[in-house]
Amino acid sequence: ALAGGAFLLQWLEYNYFVRTFSTEIYIALIALAFAGLGVWAGMRLARRPASATFEKNDAAIASLGGVDVQILGIGANGHLGFNEPGSALTSRTRVKRLSDRTRQDNARFFGTVDAVPTHCLTQGLGTILDARRLVLVATGEGKAPALAEALEGPLTASCPGSVLQWHGDAVIVLDEEIGRAHV
Repeated sequence: ALAGGAFLLQWLEYNYFVRTFSTEIYIALIALAFAGLGVWAGMRLARRPASATFEKNDAAIASLGGVDVQILGIGANGHLGFNEPGSALTSRTRVKRLSDRTRQDNARFFGTVDAVPTHCLTQGLGTILDARRLVLVATGEGKAPALAEALEGPLTASCPGSVLQWHGDAVIVLDEEIGRAHV
């Protein structure tokens, strides 16, 4: 049950889900917020917040009893929740510079690669691992190599998605396209 716990939804958008996601998903996010469930998405930053902001975010999650279910995506380079390759496996919420690959992959949401932010606020891998259940939603044949590396390769900072191997309750949801490529 999700009641009393925080439900975090961190898709690939910063705070652009209003413009990018369909109206139905936006309404669902509002409904989750009104139901008392936490909804968190990385933010486009006009200026770098103080590190106390990140600590407050992690403290707020803890004060709500932690995260019951966290829904994540994986990038073609293996990033998880915008924790780019090289991210510390125990990292906490922080500002992260987006890789060129991630910016290129997300240009379709912004019109041009130049419009894609260079930095974002993301939960760290350690923060993500604190959730009781992780649900990774992987779509598109192009992400199959990163998914295979995350699930079958070594646990390594070069593939942040590999931290899923550390978690005792991780669920992987694949679309048909990536499922065919992964099998």
